[in-house]
Amino acid sequence: MKIYFGGTIITMGENLPITEAVVTSGGQILSCGQEAKLKSLYPDAEPVDLHGACMLPGFIDGHSHISAAAYRTLIADLSPPPSGLCNSIPALLTILKNTLACSSLSAGQWLLGMGYDNSIFPGETHPTKEELDSISTSVPIAAIHTSGHLAVVNTLGLELLGYSGQNFSVPHGGSVESSGLLRENAFLSVDKQMLIRGPSQEEIVKALGSVSVTYASYGITTAQDARVGVGEYSLLTSAGESGLLKTDVSMYLSFDFAEK
Repeated sequence: MKIYFGGTIITMGENLPITEAVVTSGGQILSCGQEAKLKSLYPDAEPVDLHGACMLPGFIDGHSHISAAAYRTLIADLSPPPSGLCNSIPALLTILKNTLACSSLSAGQWLLGMGYDNSIFPGETHPTKEELDSISTSVPIAAIHTSGHLAVVNTLGLELLGYSGQNFSVPHGGSVESSGLLRENAFLSVDKQMLIRGPSQEEIVKALGSVSVTYASYGITTAQDARVGVGEYSLLTSAGESGLLKTDVSMYLSFDFAEK
C-alpha cells in the first residue's frame, strides 16, 4: 500500500478534479482526499512524496497499431530523420542491403522495411521495383511507406503476390503500378498479407511484450490496435495469454475478420 502526496494530483473526475493525496494498493486506487486525513486512515501506507511533480491517471492510447509497432522492431527501419537515417532512395537501398547482409532469412521469408517518406526524398519519388531488384532478385523485398497504406516490392515480390504478366486481378480497394508501387488492399488485404512472410509468430509475440513495456513507460495503460485481422488477433491473444502484455489492448477488428 502506498500514499502519494506533495504534488499536483489530477484525478480527471468531476467531483474531485484535483486532490492532495491518493492511496493505492495492488495497482488499485483505494481513496483520494486530504493528505492529513488519508495518512491517519492508512497509517501503514508507504509514503511517496511527488516533490512537486504532476500525477495523472494512466493514458488511453487514442490511435496506434501496437502489433505493427512490435513488427517494426524486427524489420529494417526506413524512417526519415530525426528518428531514422532514410532521407533518400540511395539511403533506403543501403539500409535494406545492410539488413539483408546481417539477416538469416529462412526460405521464402521476405526482406521487409518500413517507414520511408518519399515527401522528403529529392523529387518526392518512390523507390521502384528495379531499384529493389538491385538488392536481390532471389529474395522478395517490400519497402513499406510511413503511412502504412503504400508499399513498393521488387519483381519477385510482384510475382509472389500474383501481379506478374498482363491480366492479373487486384483486391477491391487496391491498385498496382508498373513501378512496383502497391496501394491499400493490393498488399493490405488478408490474402496478400498471408503471402508476405516476415518474422515468425514467436518473434512477434516476444516483441509485443517489449513494445507494451515501452507503451507503459510513457504512462499508457490502455493501448490500441486499430486494425486487427486474424493474424493480429492471434498474436495479441498469444501475448496476453503468455502474460507478456503490460497494458490493456483495445482491438478494432477489420471488416472481413469481424464478419467471421
